[in-house]
Amino acid sequence: MAITDEESARAWLDTQSDRRIHIAFAARSALRGLPGIGVQSSWYLSLTVLPALRATLTSVVGASSKRRTAGTTLLIAAEHAKTAASFDSLETPAFQSMLSAANSVYSITPDPRSHKNPSARAANRSAKAMQQALNGLALAKDPRPSVAPKLDRDAFERAFSANEKDAFLLEKHGPARIFRFPIWHETQTKSFSEPEGIAQCYVKLTEFFDSDPAWSFWKRWLDGMRRGEPEPWKLQEQIALIGAEDEKPFAIWEGPDAPARIAEEIESIENAFAAQAPERPSFPEHEPESVAHILDFPTSANAAVTAAIDQITYGFEVFRSMSGLNETPELLKPLEAVPENLNVISQLLRSSEDTREREGKLREEIGRLRAKIAQLETELAKAKDDAELKSKPWLKKAAVLCCSVGALCSTVWMVSGDEIGPKQRSEKVMEYWEFIFGPILPTSTSPIGEPPSLPPKRNL
Repeated sequence: MAITDEESARAWLDTQSDRRIHIAFAARSALRGLPGIGVQSSWYLSLTVLPALRATLTSVVGASSKRRTAGTTLLIAAEHAKTAASFDSLETPAFQSMLSAANSVYSITPDPRSHKNPSARAANRSAKAMQQALNGLALAKDPRPSVAPKLDRDAFERAFSANEKDAFLLEKHGPARIFRFPIWHETQTKSFSEPEGIAQCYVKLTEFFDSDPAWSFWKRWLDGMRRGEPEPWKLQEQIALIGAEDEKPFAIWEGPDAPARIAEEIESIENAFAAQAPERPSFPEHEPESVAHILDFPTSANAAVTAAIDQITYGFEVFRSMSGLNETPELLKPLEAVPENLNVISQLLRSSEDTREREGKLREEIGRLRAKIAQLETELAKAKDDAELKSKPWLKKAAVLCCSVGALCSTVWMVSGDEIGPKQRSEKVMEYWEFIFGPILPTSTSPIGEPPSLPPKRNL
């Protein structure tokens, strides 16, 4: 569906029953317009940038939630962020797009004072966020050319193209996965490319961030969102909910000292987050000798890895829906955990860091991936002779994961290059899987039926 204005955006959003899609669409629009605030003075930004960033963060967290509706605490955080960003000085379209993005989170909960459908209200806010971001892209508010470079028509047209691409990807992948794509999407010449005017605004905003260590997280967060490399979702959610348990909820976000106080809270959260994260073991025995074969063609390799992530993630969503299980069976846990490794491989393939350092990280991550394949092979080998397994009610439902297994094994073939061992292990995994759950690709010996009869021709 073509998205050419606010009305056409709202028409498409009205067809989407998952309200997180509305929030994600608004958040992506706000992220594209966000660098436009960089044209303001440092004094002005010191007062306004935190509410604007927080409003965008709450919309991102609301969209990435695994629940189809946002939790009560997040709704309260979104309402507070919306209110904090609503004062008169935030009149520029860039600020207003972030306000509407936060409002789209709050709008998905029913309002007892309103007879409007909550989905319709969220769609309205999302479409408005898109239009306000476009207004900010079309022409910067500040009339001084030296401060606010006027953005050319290319930025406006590319924003519409990005909105349409977002709509397509949201329907295909869902709201959480959309943030794995750069906000301006890939071009044929560059893996990440912003319109020139927006790039200039971003440089000015970055200079402001560099002026005070209190903005270090926000600089990293925004850069990750731009590139499609978001911070861990749990970390982002904890930051969005800073102050939720205080005697006066969220008061910590208010006042001139708020950036410093929030920076201290974020540092504490990140330290606790890092301490809780389990150490990721290495498996040198599974690491490839070389990764040159995929680094020579990183775009194609990343496309295959991304397709496998989507297939496995979607497969488990369908499996859980069909089986009704709250916990994944032990047999399937190695397969479910694979996207974690594939996501790291994808990020490394898109990374611009030093080639030698990237090669080392890639070898290490591929070693972890192959170790999971070895674990999956072991689990399937045991299950093959497990008579009790055949009585499990979820067993037949797991057949929906056959394409996920196929995607995984194909990816292992691709990253393994000329090495025989991993390919043989993949072949074994597929053999065991077919023995337990049935063929990866069903075969049919029945002849192709006759084509349907067509109505008689008529002369016009």
